[in-house]
Order: sequence, then C-alpha cells, then structure tokens
Amino acid sequence: MQHRIVLTGILSLMAVFTACAEAVPGEQQHNQSQAGQLTQAKPFTVELRFDIKNGEPGLPNEYTKLIFADGSNRYVALVRRSGKVVSEGVLHGATVQEWGFHEVTLGPETNGLGTGYLVITQGSSDILYLKTQLRQITLVGKPGTPHSAFNGLWEVSGATGKFNGLTGAGTLRINRLSESERQWVLEGELSEP
Repeated sequence: MQHRIVLTGILSLMAVFTACAEAVPGEQQHNQSQAGQLTQAKPFTVELRFDIKNGEPGLPNEYTKLIFADGSNRYVALVRRSGKVVSEGVLHGATVQEWGFHEVTLGPETNGLGTGYLVITQGSSDILYLKTQLRQITLVGKPGTPHSAFNGLWEVSGATGKFNGLTGAGTLRINRLSESERQWVLEGELSEP
C-alpha cells in the first residue's frame, strides 16, 4: 500500500512537470528582463585567465589553507584570486575575482568540491556576479600520469550598471595551462537586458 501511494505521488509530480514543460516551448523559451520585455536567451561562451601566483596588478590574490590533522588527507581552502576576461563579447577586458571555498581530499584519486562567486567588473559601476559550483576528479591518462579535471556550473546571481537585468546559467571547466596559469571556460545561455 505504501509503495502504491509513493508511486501515485511520483506520477502526479511527473504530470505537473510535463504540463509545465509543455506550456513553454523549448526553442522559444524566454526570460523576463527588468523592463518587462521578453528577451530570448542566446548561446554564451566566455574565457577567463587567472595567474594563481601573481593575480592582476592592484587586486588581491589570496589562498589560505586549513589542513586536517586527523589522517584523512583533507584540507579546505579560502581563495580570492584575480584575473581577466580574454574572450571577445560583452565582457571582453573585464577584471574577474574568484571568491571561493574549496574542500579537497588528497591521495591517488584526489577529489574535491568548491563553491563560490566570480565577480566580473568593467569600470567602477558595471559588476556581474556569477555563483559557481565546482568538482575536481582524478582522471587516468597515460600509465602513471593521472591528472585532475575541474568542471561545474555557473549562474548569474546579481548585476549592476550595464549588466543589470542579465540572466543566465551554464557549465564551466578549468584547464591548467601552466604551473600558475588557469583558463576558465564558461558556456551556457545568457539573456541580455
């Protein structure tokens, strides 16, 4: 009897989700801008570069680590790094600061989770806040050469100035270009005001 009630509840929820999905056609899904006009989400890709050792001149570049002394090979890190938007588009040339909290377990298969924000600034009043969630996993490549892969999600969580009214979300990946340089690639959809 309990299984039948649970199944009925699940089927009811599925019907609601299906009805909602049918009410908004997939190709014509729109977001509401602050002006009340509908704008269509467009494909969005942006590339960020971070020098994790030096950062951008005049901006903070901090990394603080707490290592667990319990034998678990874990640590947590508070991160504040600065970089630049290097791709073309609406964010070209902007400065970026990562504010992050990372939890990492070391070992043959290092893994970790991170959450934080990217603060993208153009001028003094145009600021875009992106919330991020990261995951680090170890991949085995050539024999004896495991490497870490970083991937995750992003979403617009606030904006000021010319970025006010932007909405969007998508995926991200981080590539290690050198000992100190990191490339962040964010892809997804963005609705401009």
